[in-house]
Amino acid sequence: MMNSFKALRSIFRHIKPYLFFSLISMLVLRLGLFFLVRKEIDETVGTVLQSFGIGFLFDLTIIFYLFLPWILYRIWLPKSWERSSMHRLASATFLLIYALYPIVSSVIECLFWDDIGKRINFLAWDYLVYPEEVIGHLISSYPLEYLIPALCVLGGLAFRVLYRNLEIPAMSKLFFVERVVLTGAFLFFAVLSVIYVDGQQSQFSRNEHLNELSKNGFYNLFTAIRHYDPVFEEYYLTSDSQEVAKKIHAHYEGDEVEFLSDDPWDITRRITNEGEERSWNVIMVVMESMSGTFMSYHGGDENLTPNLDALTQESLFFSQHYACGTRTVRGVEALSLSVPPCPGPSRVKRRYNHRLYSLGYVFRDRGYDSRFFYSGYGRFDNMGPFFASNGFDLIDRHDFTEEESHFGNVWGLCDEDLYHKVIREADEAQSFGQHFMFMVMNTSNHPPYTVPKIPGDLAHKDPKKQAVRYADYAIGVFLEEAKKHSWFDDTLFVFVSDHAACSAGEKILDLPARRIPFIVYAPKWVKAEESKKLACQLDVAPTLLGLLNFSYVSRFYGQDLMKDRPGLAVVGDHEKLGIVTEEGVSLLQAQQRNMTYPEGLSKDIVEMNTAIYQHAADWRRTMQRVPTR
Repeated sequence: MMNSFKALRSIFRHIKPYLFFSLISMLVLRLGLFFLVRKEIDETVGTVLQSFGIGFLFDLTIIFYLFLPWILYRIWLPKSWERSSMHRLASATFLLIYALYPIVSSVIECLFWDDIGKRINFLAWDYLVYPEEVIGHLISSYPLEYLIPALCVLGGLAFRVLYRNLEIPAMSKLFFVERVVLTGAFLFFAVLSVIYVDGQQSQFSRNEHLNELSKNGFYNLFTAIRHYDPVFEEYYLTSDSQEVAKKIHAHYEGDEVEFLSDDPWDITRRITNEGEERSWNVIMVVMESMSGTFMSYHGGDENLTPNLDALTQESLFFSQHYACGTRTVRGVEALSLSVPPCPGPSRVKRRYNHRLYSLGYVFRDRGYDSRFFYSGYGRFDNMGPFFASNGFDLIDRHDFTEEESHFGNVWGLCDEDLYHKVIREADEAQSFGQHFMFMVMNTSNHPPYTVPKIPGDLAHKDPKKQAVRYADYAIGVFLEEAKKHSWFDDTLFVFVSDHAACSAGEKILDLPARRIPFIVYAPKWVKAEESKKLACQLDVAPTLLGLLNFSYVSRFYGQDLMKDRPGLAVVGDHEKLGIVTEEGVSLLQAQQRNMTYPEGLSKDIVEMNTAIYQHAADWRRTMQRVPTR
């Protein structure tokens, strides 16, 4: 067994330069990110050091995983192969990976942090299936003509300096039993690390920046792949199903509500509104990344959104309206299905997500022409297949002629091109005497923030703010053009965001950053007023149907904001699931943890939070399509 100990010492001696090189690179990255956000970290030095210590554990773990294939390869390499060309090629390949990994991963982490303010996470895995959009975004947004050569030079230098350290001569003297023992030991440590090193260990602080700093992006990615479609009951606090059913039913009870099933778990109910239904048209504009903070009402002081600001005075404006998630798929999921977010990927991207109860079916059952317009390609984030199988016809970039396409980038055509298409399709529907419900998703306010020229007074030097101004400008142009058409007077225009521009911040749940506009504009029919009721994207569909005075069968989780009910906002992301009430916030986290703001929040609110998400986790059963009339 002495050979085994010599082999272990030899392994450590030969990988030590790579180990130090990798750890120092990751430490430098973590320090750099720390200095970027240090002003938003109001914690003790000990807590900051704890963040770095947890990060060191994740760094060691990912380096161990990275080196494990090479170590096992060397343990079992026959002595006769040590001088072969195939072995030299394998050695060079492994070395190149180990030399490049710390450099390339640090650059990728910086780009990811610049984009969304977080370490690499499940989104990177999601976007690997869209290489055209991702590569186009990188080319448009970053100086790759300098980054790539710099990476090649740095990688080459590392390769040159470290090349001779990867051979481990002591391995050739091992007996078969010693090879088995060493292999078993390394695999044992690998299993232990999978069991005991968990991504949730990074959720140790109420300061989200410290939590993010403690992570290793590629370990994050590894965890996301392992838990891509988590089972709610395995990771989150749950309650007795009968108690959950009672709470959910009590939440939706009302004079206009009649539950239609004896099954207490079933929330199918008939909503009855008195009086005649209003067969108005609907155009719902889902605005990419349009934060409430851009608007003057919420403190925006750069006049980025003059048209939206004006609409708040001319429309029904919900000023305390929050995004349910932080990505586009979360927004369109909430707006079309009125269902809370689930842990893991959005239902838009999951299997068996067809023929779900949706806003599109409510309108389609009344003979409306229901369509989803997207200025990008519908394959992205599976939005095209999702809407096409849930009550909408799809119009995406493929359906725009060359004459209809004046400006675009890798993500989609400009907003003006999109709105012109919407107006043409509305004219066509009107010519056939068809009422229409159009859900319109724009993309101009999205990296790389390349937009058409707009009048000089509205120009801004910052590309991000210029994109916001352009998106607002295009809305103004759209409404001015729509006013010239016969269908304008009998159309509800709804303006709502898919999510806020940036929800990353020092707080685990930054509510002001989650606030987004929800505006209903129909000057002939809808009175201009402000509602300060607490609301979220789940409430858009029921409120819209209430304004139309529709009586319908519902499976929605949101509520009609015009009814006399307490407000409630559902907010979440890939892993955190919360509700907001006037009293405070309850937040469910994986590993069956719950946090409240303020601490000691009412038990009823915590139980309601659990009930909503536990019930919604059964969406494949509770959200199946039913006739809505």
